[in-house]
Amino acid sequence: MRRPLAAAVRRMPPRPQRMARRLHRWLRRSLLWLIDARPLSYGVMALGALLLVLALLGLGSCVHGCVAGGAGGSGRATSDAGSAGEVADVRSWQLPASFDAQLSSRLQELGREDVRVAKALDNLDAYAKVGNGGAYEQQKLLKLAADDPAAIDFVADLPESYPRARSEEYASGVTKGVVPRLYQWDKRWGYTEYCGRDFGTTGCCPTSFSMVYMAVTGKTDVTPGVAGELAQELDMVDDDAGTYGDFIPTAAECYGLECREVGRSVEVIKAELQSGHVLIANVGPGDFTTAGHFIVLTVWNADGSVSICDPYSSVRSGQTWDPERLVGQTMRLHSFKL
Repeated sequence: MRRPLAAAVRRMPPRPQRMARRLHRWLRRSLLWLIDARPLSYGVMALGALLLVLALLGLGSCVHGCVAGGAGGSGRATSDAGSAGEVADVRSWQLPASFDAQLSSRLQELGREDVRVAKALDNLDAYAKVGNGGAYEQQKLLKLAADDPAAIDFVADLPESYPRARSEEYASGVTKGVVPRLYQWDKRWGYTEYCGRDFGTTGCCPTSFSMVYMAVTGKTDVTPGVAGELAQELDMVDDDAGTYGDFIPTAAECYGLECREVGRSVEVIKAELQSGHVLIANVGPGDFTTAGHFIVLTVWNADGSVSICDPYSSVRSGQTWDPERLVGQTMRLHSFKL
């Protein structure tokens, strides 16, 4: 009695297995024929064996693919998992509420891109313990890292390096008449204590003076660190106010430099710079600071702009500035003859 077709179909082995059995029977018969056909060369027999191996490998791949597909898999699970492992770091940090939204967003982004920034964010509390700076110092240092790529190394290593007892010498050469770009957060002196905190965030005035001293004399013995020591010896620093503005003419007198205070106007700046002088500007709130800061005005350019050396920012030092904009923020100007 014939079984119903549906029942027969249900009892049939899965298609991949039927294909495997048929292939097995065909290969077995072929192999027996090769053995009996003695005139055939051993090369033909070797070819048959190779075909058998290739067929079995292909069948195994087919069965694996069919089973994976039958189980509902996409066939891309391993690839997808591997890609997920290669996705960029998606960490995030809990930043103080005092940080504005733009700064927080920038730090989160940098922390996922730069291991040095991630190191700083992992050690965030330590920055509030740098001297007497507290939360203000914490935010200032992290903002420095966010604003100036050249300062990231200094910020990242600060907690383990501050306070350093002495600053280092300036081993690089200088050219007389040319103002070198020095930064208060340079590791050679930035980790020393100044105004109750690190020199890197407080040493703008002695760093500005050091740049001018090196340009006027062509010597490197008065580094920012040395100038900072002089300011402390003269008692011309305050933990809250920073370095007193009168330190500039006082330090010039100590080292025998010709210095005079000049008026604050575009005409004066142009005349001084074109006469071969260099200026230290004590600036107030604006582009450079929220309180007080010192920068060096170095060159009057052909297009009427002014080149500067900002001891706190390599970014601003790389820009040229509208003299009107500078005058609007300047509180005092001291001129030195190169």
